[in-house]
Amino acid sequence: MWNDYEADDPRRDISIQDGWVNLQGTLNPTRFPIKWVDPTKSYSGKREASDNNFIVLRYADVLLMLAEATDDAKYLNEVRNRVGLPAWGSPDYPAAEYPTLALAIEHERRVELAMEFHRMFDLKRTGRALELLKNSSKNSS
Repeated sequence: MWNDYEADDPRRDISIQDGWVNLQGTLNPTRFPIKWVDPTKSYSGKREASDNNFIVLRYADVLLMLAEATDDAKYLNEVRNRVGLPAWGSPDYPAAEYPTLALAIEHERRVELAMEFHRMFDLKRTGRALELLKNSSKNSS
């Protein structure tokens, strides 16, 4: 997941921690999700507490659904503009990795809605679940 974010995407660092420091001050470079962590809350046992509500639907999700339903990049670009990333279709967009609008939307949903339980539904809806699961099992061996 860490590598799916573009280099200047600020959403990566607010979604995934790239390590933690133990009591001895040693950095353990283990990545883990922090999207739902509330840093103002105390620990309860060995778990971090949180007053965050679970988000069911977000405006970015609606915009990305509109982009998919209408085949119109303006909705995708509204999400990308919010975080300061180049618009789809612009020279700075990573078009080599996401050459079609459908793949660009898939990528954007993956990073914008990371850890919000959309990914498998997105892949099943677009018919790409089996393909990506087969490829991921080849890469993990």
